[in-house]
Amino acid sequence: MNANAIRFRSGTLDSLRGLTLFSMIAYHLCWDLVYLRGLPWAWYNGFWAYIWQQSICCTFILLSGYCCQASRHPIRRGAISFFGGAAVSLATALVTPEEPIRFGVLTF
Repeated sequence: MNANAIRFRSGTLDSLRGLTLFSMIAYHLCWDLVYLRGLPWAWYNGFWAYIWQQSICCTFILLSGYCCQASRHPIRRGAISFFGGAAVSLATALVTPEEPIRFGVLTF
């Protein structure tokens, strides 16, 4: 990274991105335990787990929109994210055809 890029980075945004990423990893770990391992966890299917899920999604969307204005190549970065989402959709359609991810936060 050059000096200008480091100078203009926001520690708050980076921290929020990191915290949201950690939260998303924890959420998907719980999803794996419930749906792939069969853990009978009623809380995960309840209201507060839904709020957790939506807070992750909304935070990623807000951060993406806010950070897009600071990008020098927003179309390229958007295309990379979109095609990453398309790859996830394709992979889940092949691996779990009964529950494919048709539209996720990356595709959005």
